Amino acid sequence: MSQAATAAAVDELLELLERLVVTLEDEQRAIRTLDARALGELAVEKERLAGAIAAAGAAPRAHAAGHPRGAALRTATARAQALSHANRLLLDDAVALVGRRLGVEDAGTYDARARRVRSARPTQGRAI
Repeated sequence: MSQAATAAAVDELLELLERLVVTLEDEQRAIRTLDARALGELAVEKERLAGAIAAAGAAPRAHAAGHPRGAALRTATARAQALSHANRLLLDDAVALVGRRLGVEDAGTYDARARRVRSARPTQGRAI
């Protein structure tokens, strides 16, 4: 890959990562306000960006270490990962809060691979 092509690929990947960061920040706002419609739209956008990042990312990652914008690429990647993790925790808390408000107890258990499995049961005799 030529230097010009590498630079263009790194720039494209960096732009995609920056758009993902903005999308994840928007997702945090939607979680805080329990905006289900916005969360659905943002999920679609995240899927689109993830596909574009996967398609664009292989070549630039291989060459970004020596690229002047390699540090920015690593920073944007770390920021997107941190926001994604934080959003998952916020979303889990929001789901639990809504469940408690509706009188539903989280009966989360773990499957054979130690992955959390969610289920719910009414906390009182009858669910309304």
